[in-house]
Amino acid sequence: MAKRGLCTPTQSIAFDVTESDFEETVLQTSNERPVIVDFHASWCGPCRFLAPVLEEAIGASDGQIKLAKIDVDSEGRLAQKYKVSSIPLVLAFHKGEVVDKFSGLHDQTFVDNFVSKLAALNKRSSTE
Repeated sequence: MAKRGLCTPTQSIAFDVTESDFEETVLQTSNERPVIVDFHASWCGPCRFLAPVLEEAIGASDGQIKLAKIDVDSEGRLAQKYKVSSIPLVLAFHKGEVVDKFSGLHDQTFVDNFVSKLAALNKRSSTE
């Protein structure tokens, strides 16, 4: 029985973003489909637990949503720009703007609902 949203290493849902490609990979892409941005750090325990939860939820969206990952230690200016004061911080971008967010570690149901709301927003805007 296949498990929902599981990825092989060659088919990762998440991609790393830097300040130099943020506008193209997040802001411009969010005009076509929502992008969830996960601000994290390698030393952050809750971040490591949240990552697979996000990937599973986004994997179930059938490509409707992209997942960008930003390491706050190497991308401090982006973290500062988006007022990251604690991690993990998850921002949802749609049409170039932050439309939703949450911080801290949450369970699969919470994250699934967060992603579903964003997917519904994308479906509404594509029919307008």
